[in-house]
Amino acid sequence: MAADRLSEALDATYACLSRYGVRRTTVDDIAREMGVSRSAVYQYVRGKDDAVRKLALRLHDRALARAEAAAVAEAPPAERVHGILAAKLDLVLDLTGRSPHTVELLDPRARLSGDICDAFTARLRTLLTEQFATAAREAAAHREATAAREAAAGREAAAHREATAGREAAAGREEAARRGPSAGREAAAGREAAAYREAAEAREAVAGREEAVHREATAGWEAAAGREAAAHWEAAEAHEAAAGREEAARRGPSAGREAAAGREAAVADGQVAADRDAVRAATGGPAPPATPTPTPAQCADICLALVVGLESAPDAARLLRPATDALLTGLLPHSTPPLRPFQRTS
Repeated sequence: MAADRLSEALDATYACLSRYGVRRTTVDDIAREMGVSRSAVYQYVRGKDDAVRKLALRLHDRALARAEAAAVAEAPPAERVHGILAAKLDLVLDLTGRSPHTVELLDPRARLSGDICDAFTARLRTLLTEQFATAAREAAAHREATAAREAAAGREAAAHREATAGREAAAGREEAARRGPSAGREAAAGREAAAYREAAEAREAVAGREEAVHREATAGWEAAAGREAAAHWEAAEAHEAAAGREEAARRGPSAGREAAAGREAAVADGQVAADRDAVRAATGGPAPPATPTPTPAQCADICLALVVGLESAPDAARLLRPATDALLTGLLPHSTPPLRPFQRTS
């Protein structure tokens, strides 16, 4: 019963915020919206500030629950990433579409709900980072399995060639024995030819086995490199997360907002560089030097920046799908399965 009344109080708070904004809303407004006395409101919240914080937390928790469900869904990595981003965009579009005042609940600089916004974004970043790290590990395993299959096929082909050479040599010897002494010279020539072919086939078989061994070794090196890269990413993310927490604790609540601004600036710089590369390609200019593969955390920041850019775009909900498709084509390993249609959570 108390939970139901708290929910009613938060619903009333949302209605008042939509109408008056955070600053102009009062406890009297909330009480009037609920149809109760001012003192009754204090049974469920400690005041207007507490009501606004509880409302912001409820809205962000609901969006986060949708994002976490998408992160563990039985779907390709690209689909899970899209589900996480859709949860954030749906929250923004729902609030901004109802009233210009409710957007205050999404402002990381807001006095009452800024830390809730920062925590929500940080959790989404963690979910996205996990998706990209998992995709990298799965791609490395796929490459290792493919290389192993190719090596096995190479060994089978070498064995087949060796067996064929043996059968041809035996047939040559049988033919020479059948034709008798008059074919001595021919038989000798045939044996020499058969021996030559047998030696050639043996050399080819050895070369095939060496090639198969080389492919297996190369696959092992690539798989090891993939695992080392994934481990490096995870270690870098853990170090970065620890450093971020220490820095946030030292600098206070404003640190999270400054870090978010830094990530957005880094993504903007990356977009400018990508535009320059496209101009070079179109005009036949020299190709830029190869850039390192972004880490899972950097991929997460790029995805979050995409959603931030779409939040103010007309028809943002429709644009999220093609924008995500285009972005993940470059961020996810090429062996990752393609996206499938995703149903927006109501």
